[in-house]
Amino acid sequence: MGLICKAEKYLNTLLNVLSHDEHDYHCTLYQMGHIHSRKQDLNKTLNYYELTDEIRCKRLPPDDRHIANSLHMLGNIDKEKGHIDKALDKYTNALSINKKKYSDDHIMIEDLKKKISLTCGLDCTNEIYGHPSRQTFGKTRLNAQKGTAIVSQ
Repeated sequence: MGLICKAEKYLNTLLNVLSHDEHDYHCTLYQMGHIHSRKQDLNKTLNYYELTDEIRCKRLPPDDRHIANSLHMLGNIDKEKGHIDKALDKYTNALSINKKKYSDDHIMIEDLKKKISLTCGLDCTNEIYGHPSRQTFGKTRLNAQKGTAIVSQ
């Protein structure tokens, strides 16, 4: 059994024994989201992150770093699904929470700024060129879905 499967089994055991009121419960749900992210199961990942966010928003102050982490992960899923505006909104909210907690050179701040920049770039690329997998650069047309590049003569 691989490490990911072992971790999932362990976390499932924890979810069955922890009270839903315990702090560790939402942390375990969050980790289950990571497990399913590694397994590339986007729907289960989203489900666990949404459950985590729902619990955290009910129990924690609105500027808690755990809420920022949930927003960050949900933003990643929105970005992967092509929901650029939703991703930017979540990244921006996570950044505003983290700015209250960390210095400007903290890795969480830097990571969110980078994701916002890259997501804005993707949004601009989509707007200008259409889907990014069909962009044309000079005489080379990229098709990321097929993994090909066609060079025009």
